[in-house]
Amino acid sequence: MTNHPKITLLSILLFAIVAPKFLWSQDLCPNQIELLHALNAPVVQVNLGLNDEGLRYSLQKQTDLSFCPGPVKLNGQFQLNNKAFSTLIVMGGKCDDSTGISNERAYSSHVLVRSKDVLINAHHQLLINGHLVHEDSVILFIQNLSLEFFWKYEYRLVAYSVQWENEVSQSFREQIVQDIIQGFLMAADSVSERLYQKSVCQLSSEEVKTLKKDFQFALVLDKPAPLPPPPRKRMPEIKD
Repeated sequence: MTNHPKITLLSILLFAIVAPKFLWSQDLCPNQIELLHALNAPVVQVNLGLNDEGLRYSLQKQTDLSFCPGPVKLNGQFQLNNKAFSTLIVMGGKCDDSTGISNERAYSSHVLVRSKDVLINAHHQLLINGHLVHEDSVILFIQNLSLEFFWKYEYRLVAYSVQWENEVSQSFREQIVQDIIQGFLMAADSVSERLYQKSVCQLSSEEVKTLKKDFQFALVLDKPAPLPPPPRKRMPEIKD
């Protein structure tokens, strides 16, 4: 990863607080679309209304690829809030001959998948990277977590492993995926402002390519592991 000027965690958080909030109702600019888009990957339609096995079967049928041993990158096309877009998704093979994606498993010869977990239980409670997060605070939490990917850990792939129980409604799944993407795009604007003194939408095509090499988004959609039950004693939720 290229060297970047050091900034303090406080300055990151202050910038995140004052950064303009991305409005999903607006169309994505070409640079945001490019930042999300997966290059050289099979195109698949992603139906978040399917259960875990149904989703896996649907994606495999569209590609004729085996997800064992994985991971396999796909260009997933979504329909969220009446808007179509595509983004990189990663499928790992949790099957008889594979242990699936782990945090240290090679994604390619140059990139490792070190994903942060986004877990949704049947009660629509969210556990993100070990923190119970209120649904209204997902965007800001993901924004700050994405900034940590870049400035603190220097991961090239900002990957979120999204897992839910089958009882979770389709609308809630779609809302959380939408919020994760929105949080990432807000983080991308923060990084862009720091590196280039302009937003992602104002970058040149070459600047977008450079940013994407070091700050690419991915959703990891793997067969869900058993999710933790809701806490017996209500845990404090992270809110704005």
